[in-house]
Amino acid sequence: MKATNFKRLSYLMAGSISLSILSGCGGTNGNANGGNSTLGETLPTVEKVKKVYFDEVGIVPLDAGNAQFALRLNNSYDERFTLDDIYAVDPVTHTRNNSLASISKGNCAQVPSNNYCTVNYSSKLNKNGAFIVEAQLTNTKTGKKLVQRQFVRVGHLNDLNGLEFRAELDEVPAINKHFSMALPVYVKGDFKELKAKDGLKGKLLCAGEATKGGTACTYLVDGDVLAGKTSVQTRIEGISKNGKTVNLSSNTVVNTNREGHLLVSIPENIDMNNITANSTFTVDLFNNGSNEVNSINPTPGIAGLTIDNAASDCKTATLLAGEDCTVTYKADPAVIAENKVGSITSAYKKKKDNGIGTTETIENGSVFAHFLMTWAGVTNPGIIIDPTTGKPVIDPATQCRPPLGTGTINCETSGTINQNMLLTVTGSPADLNGTPVSTPRDVIYRVHNDSKRAIKDIKITSNAVTSSGAILTTSFTPTAIAGSSCDVTAGGSFTLAAGSDCTFKATLQEASAVNGYNQVIVSGKYADAINEGEELTASGYTVTPFGVNTLLNLYTISPANRLFNTSANNTVDQVYTVSNTSSLPFTYQKPELVASGSGAANAEAIKLLAGGNNAQLKIVTSTEPGTKCDLTAATALAGGEDCTFKVEFKQTGATNFLTAPFKLNVPITQINGTTAPTNSKIVADLSAYAGQRAAITGALSRASVTSLGSPTATHFHIPGANPLTVDYVFTNKGGTAQNFNVAVNSLPLGIKVLQNQAPITIDNVPNVQACEIGISRMDLNKDMSCYIRMQLPDADFFNSGLLQSGALDFVGEVSYNDSEEGLKVLRGASEGLDSFSKPISGEWVNIDVTNTTTALVNQQIGTATVEVREVSLDLSFTPAVGVTQAINGLRVVPVTGMSGMTPPVTEIISGNTATVKVYLPKELTSYDLELKLVDPSLNNKVVRSIKHSLTGL
Repeated sequence: MKATNFKRLSYLMAGSISLSILSGCGGTNGNANGGNSTLGETLPTVEKVKKVYFDEVGIVPLDAGNAQFALRLNNSYDERFTLDDIYAVDPVTHTRNNSLASISKGNCAQVPSNNYCTVNYSSKLNKNGAFIVEAQLTNTKTGKKLVQRQFVRVGHLNDLNGLEFRAELDEVPAINKHFSMALPVYVKGDFKELKAKDGLKGKLLCAGEATKGGTACTYLVDGDVLAGKTSVQTRIEGISKNGKTVNLSSNTVVNTNREGHLLVSIPENIDMNNITANSTFTVDLFNNGSNEVNSINPTPGIAGLTIDNAASDCKTATLLAGEDCTVTYKADPAVIAENKVGSITSAYKKKKDNGIGTTETIENGSVFAHFLMTWAGVTNPGIIIDPTTGKPVIDPATQCRPPLGTGTINCETSGTINQNMLLTVTGSPADLNGTPVSTPRDVIYRVHNDSKRAIKDIKITSNAVTSSGAILTTSFTPTAIAGSSCDVTAGGSFTLAAGSDCTFKATLQEASAVNGYNQVIVSGKYADAINEGEELTASGYTVTPFGVNTLLNLYTISPANRLFNTSANNTVDQVYTVSNTSSLPFTYQKPELVASGSGAANAEAIKLLAGGNNAQLKIVTSTEPGTKCDLTAATALAGGEDCTFKVEFKQTGATNFLTAPFKLNVPITQINGTTAPTNSKIVADLSAYAGQRAAITGALSRASVTSLGSPTATHFHIPGANPLTVDYVFTNKGGTAQNFNVAVNSLPLGIKVLQNQAPITIDNVPNVQACEIGISRMDLNKDMSCYIRMQLPDADFFNSGLLQSGALDFVGEVSYNDSEEGLKVLRGASEGLDSFSKPISGEWVNIDVTNTTTALVNQQIGTATVEVREVSLDLSFTPAVGVTQAINGLRVVPVTGMSGMTPPVTEIISGNTATVKVYLPKELTSYDLELKLVDPSLNNKVVRSIKHSLTGL
């Protein structure tokens, strides 16, 4: 009998979830808890698939910026792999491009056999798009090289009461009936509580406090499913500070069939003001399935959208699993004249088989990309629009032809047709950000007729609007410039000959802090070359952003916050930039570091500053190109200028393990030649970690090593199970491990972690508290320990009757924030967490088939009499050595998984023997069935089961 692989049994079994089985051949419906249901396809049992593969990835929220997320690299081989390289690939150019994302190996220097490790990545995209994570690996036993890829989509997500989360994984493959997903979550607001609530033992791995706004988390969820397709619901639940519950969920189909499937990148929305009919856009298609996809046929959803087949490589592509292609499309602004929702539908053919390779079918699939196509109130400079509607003028000349249909014309040079009639306006300076309060600043606007014919009746309008939507009436009134032909009087207009221009002035003058923009629109008319006597409109516009603020807010230092940390006697430094973003100069004194904490932290800060030039934390001259900040005398910094200096940290290790806070001040003594207000300064926050990295170890307590005893297997049976109790201790010999958490969900089924444990004495150390598990976190300080208490085996696991024999393998896994290295995940003995194994057996009784007889009999099935094959099995039962559990009185239930046949005949065991019967189609010559023992006194719980093959029927 084949042993159960406990390393791969996971979250969906052992009481965490019950899946209904809707067999294609019939069967009974169970209860699908936790938002999961089976969709009704079945699959024969197959041999283990050997594969290295990434988790399936949800949408990375664009608002998360360059926050770090986790991604597991799974290995179902019996051999380890080294991760030789990992990097980002551009899905459009299909080339390596690390400007798209930052990817690190995490704890994946080696990928353990039949296990997983975790890499870290962060997106560098600032708009909707995608990148591919590509890993190069080597089998440590065979030397075989592998390349594994995963598709990461980035997009703008709606903020729902402080949470951003969307899986957008309609279907994912299962490897050996096991699925795994890593779903990015961005916690935008503060919460009292945040957790995965899915029935799948999903967990949140967060780079910081999970409930604090601005935190990025990875929602890790995986599990085992039954054959066919199973619907899985992932759900995040948060309780906000005001007690409001927020739920975000996604549904995903897990497919055990070998089947192709496409994902599509998140397309950009299109600003129709900024494009031409030749502007191109792309979406990427990626095969995240487990079989090939071909015959990809992208089609546009509305008029005006066209597929650029010459630039697309999807039309002729056959995509194997993990491969991608690009669809290129165009949007014609002459056709799409109003706001629209665009769509690209990519139909495709996908290969599908049942995992054995004996049957293969071709099925249809499709994937959709939706995006907005919008017109702004006016167009960008130089584009022809109708200012009354904000829409583009659709030129009646649909092709190059002579005016009024007579004569000949050079289409490239003639100004007599309705082409290239452009009116533009530009402003200098381009923006007025950094304007001091009550300091008037002028903008010179230039209006230009960039056409081959005159434009007449040109009018100028100027509207200044604040960021809150208020209209400014005291600023940006157009003013004439002597000698210029621009008429800015109320109701005035003017004409510009082809290629000519004029200028006017507008002034920003605000007495209070305000931000916004001034929009200047120019609109004129020209003769229609196609329809005699008619006129068309040419318009253009420009926007001048402005920001009015108090001067000290316009003087900045960056970075505004920084944590310094390094191991003893090593040096780390940071370049600081002092910037004058205003138009007025200021004078600064030498920058200074000031301890800003209290108590013990302040005492450590003072130690770090002591020693003058030999201080552990000090300000030094910058080595960067450009202007260096003067560190000796008062120095002026002109408007728009900046300078740099450096802070250097070299800790000796003599201080305690604390984070020491400081203020980094740049004193301001004069502003624009006059004395600055008292205590004027530019301030940054700075902390220096006076200590070292966390150093976590894990091991069984001495008493637990004794309790586990010899490596011989122990037989268990539900009514008399006596689980072993063991304690596993985690100890930190380094700096504080913040948000420390033990990932008990990664333990194999059959190991139960007890919750709500009190502090105990372990190995003569008193008052060792229980580690935080689940969504809870703790700070594990220097020389601090915590423990988890486990029972082996978990009695609930035996209720399923699935346990045969094998070993319960414990592999420790923890996550925490290290003040220097950020988010850390440690797993297994290679990272200081001792593993252990306890062989166990559920084979408490041996079941032997002593005789099999077969006969053809007539059975009434529905209204018909059908000849079927009756198979009778004589069984005998022998208890394992040392087992005293009664066998007689249990019922034997044969299971065939067939519907529409006469039900099997069951029997109560008597005298350690029983005879059962099953009915099969007479055409079958072999069949696999299951023999279950159920205990009537325990509400027919399954207490033992075996597979039995019928041959030679």
